[in-house]
Amino acid sequence: MQQNSAELALAALVQPDSKFFPWKWGAKIHYRQAGQRGQKILLVHGFGVEEELRLSIDTWTELLADFITEVIREPCYVVGNSLGGYLAAQLAATRQHLCRGVVYLNATPFWAFMPRPETQELTGRLLRRVVGYDGVMPAPEGLKRVLRSLWWDKFTTEDTVRGILKQVYPIRMVDEKLLSNILAATQHELAVDAIASIIFSPGTVERFGKLAADARCPSCLIYGRHDPWVRPVWGQRLKRLVPNAAYFEIPAGHCPHDETPAAVHWCLKEWIASVEEDRPLCLDVGEEIVVGSEAGEEVIVKHVSGEGQTFLERCVGFFHKAEVGRSAR
Repeated sequence: MQQNSAELALAALVQPDSKFFPWKWGAKIHYRQAGQRGQKILLVHGFGVEEELRLSIDTWTELLADFITEVIREPCYVVGNSLGGYLAAQLAATRQHLCRGVVYLNATPFWAFMPRPETQELTGRLLRRVVGYDGVMPAPEGLKRVLRSLWWDKFTTEDTVRGILKQVYPIRMVDEKLLSNILAATQHELAVDAIASIIFSPGTVERFGKLAADARCPSCLIYGRHDPWVRPVWGQRLKRLVPNAAYFEIPAGHCPHDETPAAVHWCLKEWIASVEEDRPLCLDVGEEIVVGSEAGEEVIVKHVSGEGQTFLERCVGFFHKAEVGRSAR
């Protein structure tokens, strides 16, 4: 029997230890579990798609809250990479009782551009009226045709995806399995609907930085310095908004947990231990440690202050500090 595109995309991700959390709208949330002891950690990255679902940050925050409540069943450390970092900030700010701590791995500080339905701003109300789509899947056929012709069909070719992966993973070679998994996901029958929903769903009530600052649990930043998208200035900006957060910098790209897993594991283990034991980190600001991997590679982890290291970063920091100062008055 021939498999459809959705089944092929799922088959590319499922492993022998895969589990599924039944959620709303008939959605089955794929997850994997590892480890037998220590503090529970929820790693947040990508998501699936279902019809009649809006892929907004509010939807996914609700999913994380339900997952922690029903599966983990106790407050945990939430580690978010890329858009998952934005979700971690929203969860920690709005459902603080579920978060023991939050870790940002090259967190993307943007999500969606559409104003929320309750907005009273004239430009926001006009934009919602002109677009006429609020992110609920499936997306209108006309909108999907426009997305395909202008962007999607070019964006999802093997050469394009391979080029993007080379940017995201500047240290290691492109993983062929990861490439095939991504290409399989783009063939999902609701793939274009999903990207349309993410783009056109309403944004958050507060901006990313405000959400992270409002979180009352301990925070940690682990950033790959060579990320071409979320450049160091964004981590430095977040550090200024969350001054008590630990900040580790690693020579990696947008997905340091995948590119340098041993280094990220060391950072998580050391930071969580410092929180649980109520002690300082073993590295002072400015100090570094060499972490070895099972493959014999060595990666330098540095505990940084969050101050700009290049002329451009220092300039950006100067203006951001001035902006923060004006807001505080």
